[in-house]
Amino acid sequence: MNELVTRLLCPEPGVKMKLNSMDNSIKAPPEWRCVGLSEVGTSHVKTGKPCQDHHVWENVGQAVVLAVSDGAGSATRSDVGAQLASQLAAKTAKQMLEQHANGLEQLPDSELISLLDSAVAEARAGIVAEAQSLQVPVRDLATTLLLCVSAPSFIASAHIGDGVIVYMGEGLHDVETMSPPEHGRYVNQTFFLTDADFKQRFRTRVIRQPPSCIALFTDGLEPVAWQVQSKKPFEGFLRPIFNYLIENDELQLLEELAERLTSEQICDKTDDDKTLLLACRVRG
Repeated sequence: MNELVTRLLCPEPGVKMKLNSMDNSIKAPPEWRCVGLSEVGTSHVKTGKPCQDHHVWENVGQAVVLAVSDGAGSATRSDVGAQLASQLAAKTAKQMLEQHANGLEQLPDSELISLLDSAVAEARAGIVAEAQSLQVPVRDLATTLLLCVSAPSFIASAHIGDGVIVYMGEGLHDVETMSPPEHGRYVNQTFFLTDADFKQRFRTRVIRQPPSCIALFTDGLEPVAWQVQSKKPFEGFLRPIFNYLIENDELQLLEELAERLTSEQICDKTDDDKTLLLACRVRG
């Protein structure tokens, strides 16, 4: 059974991150290896802003829950909003999945979508409550949310805003798009969970296909992992990462990714915070 590993989430600008394993109470089921990291953007380092990305994963039997959020750069407490969004959405999804532990694979699409709806609603309610506690407008905690629930026979996702969810089906075929980014009129504009009309932009999807690998990433990685013109994932970036995770230890990949995402080559293309969350089914 592989122990989940993670990278400490976005420390203060200029502080080098450390590698840590997750608490022993959180273990990946035999089918899954998971790796996640969030790197503070160089533009945030220059301006003294904290990292405004966050990621979380949980597991329930043979299922895995993945959540990624990206706080709005213009919102003063968006780092708080992003943390609440991913944590509450993942926690709620996990709790609801536990109620169906013995029949998860038989859940109809409508119930999976209802589960995702509830998780997103709980995340938004938590953000609204926190804004009231802080006595600030909810827009000050503006954040996107990417949420994915997967089991051996399906993938289900909920998404608002930019960032991308992709997957590779069993048999190691092409990297496919589960949920693309949604931008506003301009490339650097998007939609947030905190928007009053968020339900109009909230997207859900269920695919009945055995997954091999799944990746969620924020818009800070879109310049290197997403092809804007063709609106497809860039396999040259993602496929080697998936293959590496299938064949190697999680910690090895984490160290490789941490070095790569902070490299001059990538930082020249994107100065925003960058989050990449990966899950891969592995049979021992």
